[in-house]
Amino acid sequence: MELELARTLYLSQSYRNDVFRLAEKDIPFAVGVGEGIGYIFGYLDPFDQNEILSKTSSFADSGFAKGFAMGVGATFDYLEKSIDALLAARSKDIQFSMGLGIGMGSTCRYLSPPRIKSLYMQARNNRYFAVGFGEGIGNVFPYLSAGLVSETMAEADGNEDLATGLGHGMCISCRNNELKFREAYSSAANKNLAKGLGHGYGMSYPFLRERLQKELEAVSEKDKPFAKEFGFSLGHAYSDLNPHNNPSEYFGGLLKKNPEFDFGLGAGLGHSFFLLHMRTQEKVLDMAKETADFGCGFGAGLARSFRHVDEIMAQEILRQVAEVDSGFSYSLGYGLGNTFPSLNENTQKKVMGTAGGDCWFAMGFAKNIVNNSKYLDSYLQGETSKLVEQNATYCRQLKDENPNGLEGMHHKIDMMENGLNYYYFPSLGLTDNGVVSSDWLSEIDNEVVFSGQQKGCCVGFIDMMNSTKIASRLEKTQLSKYYSIFLNAMAAIIKNFGGKIVKNAGDALIFYFPDAVDSSAAAKPKVKEVLECGVTMSAAHGIINSKMHNEGLPPVNYRTSVDYGLVEMATSKSSQNEDLFGSSMNICAKINGKAVPNGMIIGEGLFNILGNAFDGEYVIEPAGVVDLSLADKEKYPVYHVKGIGKTAINPFKHKFS
Repeated sequence: MELELARTLYLSQSYRNDVFRLAEKDIPFAVGVGEGIGYIFGYLDPFDQNEILSKTSSFADSGFAKGFAMGVGATFDYLEKSIDALLAARSKDIQFSMGLGIGMGSTCRYLSPPRIKSLYMQARNNRYFAVGFGEGIGNVFPYLSAGLVSETMAEADGNEDLATGLGHGMCISCRNNELKFREAYSSAANKNLAKGLGHGYGMSYPFLRERLQKELEAVSEKDKPFAKEFGFSLGHAYSDLNPHNNPSEYFGGLLKKNPEFDFGLGAGLGHSFFLLHMRTQEKVLDMAKETADFGCGFGAGLARSFRHVDEIMAQEILRQVAEVDSGFSYSLGYGLGNTFPSLNENTQKKVMGTAGGDCWFAMGFAKNIVNNSKYLDSYLQGETSKLVEQNATYCRQLKDENPNGLEGMHHKIDMMENGLNYYYFPSLGLTDNGVVSSDWLSEIDNEVVFSGQQKGCCVGFIDMMNSTKIASRLEKTQLSKYYSIFLNAMAAIIKNFGGKIVKNAGDALIFYFPDAVDSSAAAKPKVKEVLECGVTMSAAHGIINSKMHNEGLPPVNYRTSVDYGLVEMATSKSSQNEDLFGSSMNICAKINGKAVPNGMIIGEGLFNILGNAFDGEYVIEPAGVVDLSLADKEKYPVYHVKGIGKTAINPFKHKFS
């Protein structure tokens, strides 16, 4: 498929931009497209060749660069010699070198012995090419001659990167076969070959038969090198699964059996965190707080890819680690101390703000930033020096209180991270090294559209009391009837007085009065309609409960709150329903609890509009204050409202008389 797409891409200029846009968002797609283009690279004209090479240079840390090199590597011996010089410039790029190795290794059975020896030599001089070359050979291992197998295994004994790649590739040929796995694992006397097997099987674990999964889990409990790489790759593979899977349930049976596995899994999920669905991200963050070794690994991996995390999510993560001290907090701080120079300016400011507090994150950050301050400008060097000095005082205090606290934690993180092949995984599909999802709002179809204008408005909130407890005792048919009688009765009254229903929120209705929009004299009659509506809803209590009794349902009690304030209108595209936003809506909901059962309460905003205009018609009495904890409205006065001499024969059809 990739080859056909690549051919189409370079037959038709119109497809190129669309395909490359897709490659920016999807790393596996970028690898596939790159590989397809690599296969046909020798047939492209010089202009197109230069365009492709410029992309592999601009996006060196990308799936496209890796895929392209895989395709080129598989056809390398058929390319013109003049291309060698063009490709040589990319030999220091990690993803390109690894992809080139994979492509060349996969064709090794067709190469002459002198050519293979030259590739072994290249693998000794370039560790990333070595990993890729080993993987390529491993992919076709069952088809190699006995002599080539023996030669490759001997070479792997002296080249740990080649051995790691070979183990990864070998799992492809025995992916769903328990016997072949045992055979491959038993031959892995070289611990790096075992690491490679763990790496490869971690990537394919979600798609294996259950029996083989159980066998892999058993090996990961006792084999540390295997376990760490197995968990690390499994963490990366999780981003390809159904986003609705609960990771704590999925990994529950694997965790807390081997610290090496826990750390590796956390590091893998952390490194691929920006690729996870938002709900999955939240659940993984919870796991990091609950499981110590997993949390340490997660912090280490997340720090490596933190520059790709959406800025809103990054800010939330930093808020959490500032509030709760844990291995995850320290590990993330320690890791960000290392990657800090690569972060953008906004993220650096957020990290510095968090590192200025007395918390484990700050301690980890201060421990590692010292080693990397030389990469910062003079201003940041000065600011980070202040943080380190400030942190030293906190560290001494903590050590006095808890001598065994965090002493040596950074050594543990360094030891556990050692050997993890982060470089195996491209960070990006085909995009700049900025925040990957920073422009997500501009890419989605806006479901909710705001008007952009604010206006004064009377808003209301009516809420059933104790409905959750009552509903728990009702059967399904009774439950729907219970809510239906109440909500529809109140909606009828609201509409009768010119109100509009915004929405129901479970056992509550939110509504507003579009004509009661200001405090002018002309608007007074409309404001009166708001009061009439509220007291009518209170008066309907007996009639509604009579209906409940006839239906064999328990009685209902409720509270009504109304207030006046600024709101902004918004429309839902799918339903075209109006919705209201603003602090006035929140205040109206918050004061609701101050109303007496089956009574009405209003806020100071509406009270100030009423003045004494309706003296003799309503009793309006102070009901205390509500603590809003807002800068401009900390203590908010509220008032009870009752009608004087009002009766309602049928509140659902007629107004008060």
